[in-house]
Amino acid sequence: MHTDRDFIPASEALVRKDNKYMYWPELFDLRNDPGEVHDLLKQSKRNKGSNWLGSITGEVRDVLEEMRRRFKELKEWAHRDEEAVIL
Repeated sequence: MHTDRDFIPASEALVRKDNKYMYWPELFDLRNDPGEVHDLLKQSKRNKGSNWLGSITGEVRDVLEEMRRRFKELKEWAHRDEEAVIL
């Protein structure tokens, strides 16, 4: 556990069976793209500039929101002082 709350590791990601979310952000569908070639967010980022998140719809947006929520939850957990068990 890191004691410095401002410490940022070289990379941060949340990886699940079907998806990988990179914090800066990138989102990959590991089931259909195991080589992580096609960032599901890249086209939206390229087309919409600073407003790219608003252009994401449907399943990709749902996955992105869930991955971000869980990423935040785990990051907060990692900085707590008490021990915990992840089930």
